[in-house]
Amino acid sequence: MSSARKRRNTGSSASGPRGSSRARGQTSAPRFDSTRFVSAEAEARYNQKLAKKLLHEVHIDRKALVKECPNMFDELRRCQLDIFFEAPEKANIQLVREFYANLPEHEDKVVTVCNIPVNAAIEVIPRVYRLPAFTGDDYYIMSSRPMVD
Repeated sequence: MSSARKRRNTGSSASGPRGSSRARGQTSAPRFDSTRFVSAEAEARYNQKLAKKLLHEVHIDRKALVKECPNMFDELRRCQLDIFFEAPEKANIQLVREFYANLPEHEDKVVTVCNIPVNAAIEVIPRVYRLPAFTGDDYYIMSSRPMVD
């Protein structure tokens, strides 16, 4: 008689109708686009930013700065910050918004953008923007100067 009865292979006991605390059809899949965002909150931040108007970057007019504020021009040149005189490249607005939406939930200064980790550490930014090395002495000199109105 035991050979006529076969045991059904149903998996773990939690998979039975009484063992599961989840309602039928409910899954644990995230309720946000996990290919672009690290959380539902990040996706909500992104959606809030969609309604905001963009402020486009502009470069500093070298000739106008030399004429109107030669001291500032000289300081930018001394600090090798010629990048401010270059016209900015066109940005991918979607990626920029995703970066800022995911930024508050970074892990060790690494922000996820399109499922790709992006190092946003302060030490990396000068390399990306081709900025000169900024030493503590430079900071002290610049921070001790009075602000010009």
